[in-house]
Amino acid sequence: MIVVSIMKTIMVDLRTLSTKPSGIGFYTYEYVKRLQLTNSLKVIGVTDVCKSPQIKELKDIGINILSYSKEIKRNTQVFSYFKFIKDMIKNKKPDFFWEPNHIYPLNLKNLNHETKLIVTIHDVLPISNPEFFPKLYSFYFKYFVGKTLNLADAVFYVSKHSKTETEKFFNKNINVKPSLVTNNFVNFPDLLDTNDEGYFLYVGNIEKRKGILILLDAYEKYLKNGGNLKLILAGNVREEDVEKKLNSLITKLQGKLSYRGYISNEEKQILFQSCSAFIYPSYAEGFGIPPLEAIFYNKAVIISDLPVFKEIFGDIPNYFKLDKNYSNEVNNLFKCLMSFKRPESIDVIKLQSKYDPDILVRKMEKFLYGNM
Repeated sequence: MIVVSIMKTIMVDLRTLSTKPSGIGFYTYEYVKRLQLTNSLKVIGVTDVCKSPQIKELKDIGINILSYSKEIKRNTQVFSYFKFIKDMIKNKKPDFFWEPNHIYPLNLKNLNHETKLIVTIHDVLPISNPEFFPKLYSFYFKYFVGKTLNLADAVFYVSKHSKTETEKFFNKNINVKPSLVTNNFVNFPDLLDTNDEGYFLYVGNIEKRKGILILLDAYEKYLKNGGNLKLILAGNVREEDVEKKLNSLITKLQGKLSYRGYISNEEKQILFQSCSAFIYPSYAEGFGIPPLEAIFYNKAVIISDLPVFKEIFGDIPNYFKLDKNYSNEVNNLFKCLMSFKRPESIDVIKLQSKYDPDILVRKMEKFLYGNM
């Protein structure tokens, strides 16, 4: 715990947590919750609406949540929402304003108060992997991330890989700004009494960037070659053509493949506890929370051989090769589905120590009081 004579105030944008949070939302939730409980910083939350259980929990532990009271569903609505944030910064005069989701669409400087601006860059995938994003969004992302990095007083990154990639595209914007790698983390499971109910599991957004098409084709090949484990997918479907293929295969495979939609954190934990292996065949990531969760349940993890996964997970997972040849990629994943290994307990313990929430939050506290 950081001992301070004057407690500082940090205002945090919680919009990615407001309705049905996924990766960025849970990253924000875990840090904000623990920062509040350390009593070294006073946390103020700003959000569009307060619908999620996570927002309710943050309220319950004493965080003042300022709500815009209108759900933001389109990129164009973000500008009016940030006018609200700008007013809240001017009114509350926090020491820090933290945007955990890449972009300030408005200039938040010159508010007659020296609020330090912080932003988290999770990845620069719309620039490094534009094939998975609409061209207009990639342009929008590059333009506003560049402006944001010019405005920010400090930058958080979720991995060394995301820092390296950001510096590659925005070196002039970043210059010598203070920065910190604020890894994602998850709470260690309370129940390690896991079992194996005979299914593969995928949890995450259902879209091509996540390698869902590779997974569906590799799984169909697995069944044709005598495999008998079922496959459960959970998460939001993001693309119509993916949804069409998924629905077609669900019908064709007659009970072997099922789709659960968006699931609660409690439902996710139950699925992790009982799966045979977790699959995450992504083409591009800034970190990757779900594989970390699966490893903490001592489950076999099958993932693509991305550099960021090698950084985060080391030799623990079962890696399959991405080589820009789709048929080869499907076959490489198929081989992992046919034969995979679970992590050694000692390796799980080492990984838990590397991503210990208390240590990571203390690093953030120390940075805020020592570098800004």
